[in-house]
Amino acid sequence: MSFSTLVGAQAPTATSTVPPLINFSGTLADANGKLLNGVVGVTFFLYKEEEGGAPLWMETQNVQPDKSGHYSVMLGSTGSQGLPQDVFVSGEARWLGVQVVGQEERPRVLLVAVPYALKAGDAATIGGLPASAFVLANSPKESGAATKMTTSSATNPLPTSKNPNVTGKGVVDFIPLWDSTSDIIDSLIFQKTSNVGINTTAPAATLDVNGKSDVRDTLTLFPKGTDSTLAINGTTFKIDQTGKVNFVTGQTFPGTGTITGITTASGSGLTGGGTKGTLALGLTNTCSAKQVLQWNGSAWACSSAGTGTITGVTTASGSGLSGGGTIGTLNLSVNPAVVAELGVTNTFTNSNTVSVSSTSNPALNLANHTGNGLYISDAGTNGIYIASTGNGIVMASVVGDGIDIQGAAATGISAIGQNDGGYFNGKVAGSYAQNDVDGNGSAAAYGYETGATHITYGVVGYSASNIGIGTYGQDVSASTEGSTVAGIDGIGVWGDSGAVGSAGVFASADNGYAILGFNNSDLLETAGFQNDETLDSVSAILTTYGPNFGGQCAIDVSGNLSCTGSKSAVVPVDGGARKVALYAVESPENWFEDAGSSQLSNGSAVISLESTFAQTVNTEMQYHVFLTPKGDCEGLYVSNETPTGFEVHELRNGHSSIAFDYRIMAKRKGYEQIRLADRTKQMNAPRPKRPEGRRSVLPTELDKRNTPEAHLQPLATTVANTE
Repeated sequence: MSFSTLVGAQAPTATSTVPPLINFSGTLADANGKLLNGVVGVTFFLYKEEEGGAPLWMETQNVQPDKSGHYSVMLGSTGSQGLPQDVFVSGEARWLGVQVVGQEERPRVLLVAVPYALKAGDAATIGGLPASAFVLANSPKESGAATKMTTSSATNPLPTSKNPNVTGKGVVDFIPLWDSTSDIIDSLIFQKTSNVGINTTAPAATLDVNGKSDVRDTLTLFPKGTDSTLAINGTTFKIDQTGKVNFVTGQTFPGTGTITGITTASGSGLTGGGTKGTLALGLTNTCSAKQVLQWNGSAWACSSAGTGTITGVTTASGSGLSGGGTIGTLNLSVNPAVVAELGVTNTFTNSNTVSVSSTSNPALNLANHTGNGLYISDAGTNGIYIASTGNGIVMASVVGDGIDIQGAAATGISAIGQNDGGYFNGKVAGSYAQNDVDGNGSAAAYGYETGATHITYGVVGYSASNIGIGTYGQDVSASTEGSTVAGIDGIGVWGDSGAVGSAGVFASADNGYAILGFNNSDLLETAGFQNDETLDSVSAILTTYGPNFGGQCAIDVSGNLSCTGSKSAVVPVDGGARKVALYAVESPENWFEDAGSSQLSNGSAVISLESTFAQTVNTEMQYHVFLTPKGDCEGLYVSNETPTGFEVHELRNGHSSIAFDYRIMAKRKGYEQIRLADRTKQMNAPRPKRPEGRRSVLPTELDKRNTPEAHLQPLATTVANTE
């Protein structure tokens, strides 16, 4: 924006007056910086302050910018009297504000010296009359003096400024700042006696900076005498003139602590240490020759090495050893009749007990890299019976089975533990369960938790991988769709099916939540659904049914929501005591609406479409504008509709300046040709069907265990009595 000289702003004479107009030019653009063209309504304001305050004067003009958005206006031209001269009487600064209709007022600009010529023109008159209308007293006597003064002035003209256009005024003690090539204002630098302040008017030192400071290269400090090079006000921290640092009390340093010294305690067997310098530690040297340091239960002490003579080695009965003697080189060996040997086959013909007390090591550890870890046959009752407070058996079998049990008359494995009844770890599957019975209620694996008063789990699945699956369930075969998403993210529970018409996950409940989900993410949704259909643009992603009332809603792959009922917002009323429904306005076509307010200027106004709204609709085709005047007038009409805006005029060539409201209806971009789209196929899509009759009730785990495995009851009682 810029000011130019006043129209006819030549030096005023006794018979001429300064035109009360200001030539002002600038550039017009919308809120996004796009240059405006066509007729635009612009309001101009004069203020006393740079920000805030009521305008001293205002007027609205219809401005016609050129292709570059530039325009020029004569401020005060809309009235016969022009700009009021009393606006510039006080001699104070005046600020000009510019506001395009429909936009916020732009930052104000300071009026330069030219507009104040309005006041200068008034100063050339007395009461509005030229000086020639008055006669000075004793004018004949002083004419010579006047002539002499004029001659003197012409002979010795006053020195002129190198830059006569420099203007501005400021506050005493502030360092001036050139804010343009011809104006000076106050800077942020303030000098008081010999102290200079930046962003402060009360500097307390030679240089006092109020605010953050950045030094982008080496900072070198030159101390004066014994003064500190650097100090922090209010603390004891300082760096003296030699670079020595004085830390504050309680100073900490990186790491877990500060070592102030090393001492050697009595009985530690060490010597050395200290509190400064390089410290050395060593073993005590007070022992006699051939003595060693030996722990006596409370300290390290000097002790003589053991001495003596072996006269013979004998093997006691039942020791598991054989050999020995009294002279010569003696040999000892394990007696295989008593002690089982490693690396050979051993046969046990009696009961054996392995008893340990360890929470970190297993009672029995078996490993077979090519065959079965443990093979049990011809078991009369239990193939394996384990009662353990830790792990009963831990087996690692690389190729074969960890445990292979056949011919068991009752339970193949029955394990009752204080922690886990069974623990299985394998390369492919830690536990594999198979059931070859084809019948209702048959299960390859069944989880049952009998606890009824705490948070318990029937089955728990866990995966430590961030792309793993905690629990995976499959019907008939794996789906092709599932193979495209597996391994992208971790999954707690995954239900999958490759059978047509089947369900990967099915949930049901009586008077409860069939599916319930919670999360606390600010990025990820609680539930997400995706349909990768590529042919049918109205295939459903999510469909809801209310068969007993005929309700149905569907969200399709194109993002359309279709419902047989109404779409409404629920709003609280009566202080929140009730909530009422407000229904959406339905239309056979896709319309977007916007509304706003404006004001006529001399019977017309130019409205620019809000830029973001204009991106959502197609304004290249016809759109609708509805007007509501906010006062008495001849009536309003719309003309010159363009993709970026339209004009509003008063009927019968009226020149009112009344306010008005407007509402715009325009076709949604990309949906211009859609009208009453047919959704019959979507609403008639196949629905999930209930099977004929009622499904047989699955037997409970308690029913299963009570009938064929009653022998487990005394087993459990036995374990309980040993606790």
